[in-house]
Amino acid sequence: MPLHDTHQPLSENRLTMKAASLLLTFLLCIAVAQAQNPIIETVTVLNEELKENSGLLNLNGTLITHNDSEGEASLYEINTETGAITRTVVVSNAENIDWEDIAQDQEYLYIGDIGNNTGSRTDLRIYRIRKSDYRHSRNTVTANIINFSYPDQDDFTPINTSNFDAEAIIALHDSLYIFTKNWGNRQSTLYALPKVPGTYKAKRHGDFPTEGLITGGTYNSAKAEIMLIGYTPIQAFAFRINGFSGSNITQGTTQRVELNLPLSTQGEAICPSNDNGYYVSSEGNLVHAPTLYHLTFEVTTGSSPETLISPTIIFPNPAREWLHIGHPKQVLTEVFDLSGKKRVSTWGKQVNLGELQRGIYLVRISDGNGEQIASEKIMLE
Repeated sequence: MPLHDTHQPLSENRLTMKAASLLLTFLLCIAVAQAQNPIIETVTVLNEELKENSGLLNLNGTLITHNDSEGEASLYEINTETGAITRTVVVSNAENIDWEDIAQDQEYLYIGDIGNNTGSRTDLRIYRIRKSDYRHSRNTVTANIINFSYPDQDDFTPINTSNFDAEAIIALHDSLYIFTKNWGNRQSTLYALPKVPGTYKAKRHGDFPTEGLITGGTYNSAKAEIMLIGYTPIQAFAFRINGFSGSNITQGTTQRVELNLPLSTQGEAICPSNDNGYYVSSEGNLVHAPTLYHLTFEVTTGSSPETLISPTIIFPNPAREWLHIGHPKQVLTEVFDLSGKKRVSTWGKQVNLGELQRGIYLVRISDGNGEQIASEKIMLE
């Protein structure tokens, strides 16, 4: 990487600093006008039996989940204050090969047995359960089955870079929509299926640049938006799709927002809550118990001095040797490569990147208490 002459004329240095100051002020004003800051709060630790939870549904105020990875073919109702299981409903004619998500419309629940890590499954299916049966049953229901395959897959040899894994489904109008978890290109492909039991080739609608692996999704009818959740080796994120007409989902506006979940925590599922936000759940692992979170988005507006200096600006991007952090307080800056390895860690607002190779990195900014206050991908030239 070429080095740059640090002995600029004094006037040029002053001009550079003035330009940077003006740029920072401009960017801060934009941030104030446009920022939607995600707020993640812990609701409760979930029952240990839900350590493989992988789907969330809000059914008239009752929160429902299920496990994946050859768990029981059962749905579990959760007490959102204690995390306890309050009811278990068995789907008697179903098998849980890899249940990954659950969706609903006015009449039915839909359970997606769509997990396909290596792209080798030929028995992908969605179980359809009548809501009235679920509500009035003595904890056992039967399901209709929607079998499907992907129209652009003709090779089922197991690989670790398959683009035919999936963990997110939604129900919208007369169709079910599957958002894939693409191990190969880190995007998500949208496929559609009829809601009627039968055997189908899914219809491919297009791709979304999620820049990570999608693990859950939901349609929020009150906001007319789709919210997906996913992760990278470093960071969990939400991916919002709105502004589309009818079923033209790929014509919508998208927004990717990074979420401040604890390190080594993977968001697995998402659904609307009862108060203008979203419930998010995570699996259990050696470090963290399965947990229920609540996600809201705080819109930053106003023009008070305190508001104007609260956003954190990371610039320039693309960067070369030095990165500048615009924030009123002392911060810890950490730089990670795409494998999740920490490459730089320093206190201060001027970060030397001179020892790094060209490429894409994640910059994470934390305060003195270790709380993350910003993160952003940068390109190093």
